[in-house]
Amino acid sequence: MTWWRGSSRRVRAPPGALMRTRGTAASTARSPAAHGRAARLRVAPSPPRAAQVSPRGSWRPAGGAERRCPRATPCPRRAGRRAVPWRLSRRALVARRDSRERALSARSLQMKSGIEGLAEDLLSPALTTGDGPGAYDRLLIAVRELRDDPTLTTPLAAAWADRSFAGPLERPLLVLAALRFLALADDGHPLAPEVLLDAEAERLPDRLVEALADPRLVDVLRVRAVRGDDPGRAMAWGVVAMALELKHHRFALVDLAAIAGPSLVIDLTPVPWKVGVNAITGLDVPSPWSRLGLQPEPLDVAADEAAARWLRACIWPSRRERLQRLDSGLAAWRRPWRGRGPAPRLERHRLGVDPALPYLEAAAAQDQVDAVVAFEAVAQPYLAPEALGAYRDELHSWLAGGRERVWITLDPAPPGPTGSGGGPMSLCVGLGAAPELGLVEIARAAYHPTGCTLVPGGVGQLRERWGTP
Repeated sequence: MTWWRGSSRRVRAPPGALMRTRGTAASTARSPAAHGRAARLRVAPSPPRAAQVSPRGSWRPAGGAERRCPRATPCPRRAGRRAVPWRLSRRALVARRDSRERALSARSLQMKSGIEGLAEDLLSPALTTGDGPGAYDRLLIAVRELRDDPTLTTPLAAAWADRSFAGPLERPLLVLAALRFLALADDGHPLAPEVLLDAEAERLPDRLVEALADPRLVDVLRVRAVRGDDPGRAMAWGVVAMALELKHHRFALVDLAAIAGPSLVIDLTPVPWKVGVNAITGLDVPSPWSRLGLQPEPLDVAADEAAARWLRACIWPSRRERLQRLDSGLAAWRRPWRGRGPAPRLERHRLGVDPALPYLEAAAAQDQVDAVVAFEAVAQPYLAPEALGAYRDELHSWLAGGRERVWITLDPAPPGPTGSGGGPMSLCVGLGAAPELGLVEIARAAYHPTGCTLVPGGVGQLRERWGTP
């Protein structure tokens, strides 16, 4: 029996397993045949270093006559066609890519029941990490090989007989998270090397079949849903609170799409963040007087260890920074409450279906509250068009009802030919002081952010609106 030691765990591997982690010499060594192929490569010569490049696509070597760049030479097959500058062609390619992304986003709202279209979802290119052949990608490839095999489809059909899913990622990610969830409670799990240590072991297809035969897997898949709780996203409301210079313990926080509660106590955690080039932590954020989280199915991570284990299972072991942020947020949430204001709480609420206005009005009615901050992160993309329209109308009408009201959103930026700038996520703020002006984008961030890039003039415009009498 072979034992594999990684991080702070000891995981038992199957007999005869040869395990290695990413980046080892065994995985990067080049074979003699590869050396031979590399020796036979011939690279086209580039212009001399002393060449003078012309803006019209020609170049003049030192002491020679002017020559045309091959890219600027018209193709005989395109004779008679209108010449299109290269930059415009690049914009056309970007526009085509964005149109495909919008089409994929539109299809992602279509609900699928059971295992309908599961094989197509497993083959989605959005599932790959792009970080190389790590344990996640290797396991995903093994699952894809079983996409039409009863070994995979039978337990999934039994677990999802009465469930519907939106988007191509939800079901594949749920399968991987369920496998990791079971392994977190059992070091002898067949897939422990991959799902616990991000390592590699032999006989992965055979061990995957053994893991799929576990009867506990059906129970997990039947009741669980993927939860992408990342306290780093909650720093979005902290950055806005610092920008507006909200007074300590003089505002109420309402997270309209909370998951488990760590987003409500980001000011009590030392989560590192960067605003531009400035480094801050959650401890620099002003603290709200009251904290309320709304969620259709809130998780009680303070009393239920399995709920906390499920949140960890939704994060792959290679994402160590995300795991550290989650553990820090869970520790702050579980700590006995000693704050001046009321203890944070979670309420059952369906975004876009149940009205949020009563919760916002109740938060504003507190004597110690001068402002109300409504926050939501990565919630709107998962709403149906009707629910999304009702939700936006409700929040805009709430903003128009009073000056000391702040609405903060952190959602994917709309696709455009200019790219995503500082990241694919857009941090926007709406103020009751100027509701007719809508939301102002003040920063861009990554999907799982450790900082944000400020939009030029965004914070200044926000402060100007907030200071309007």
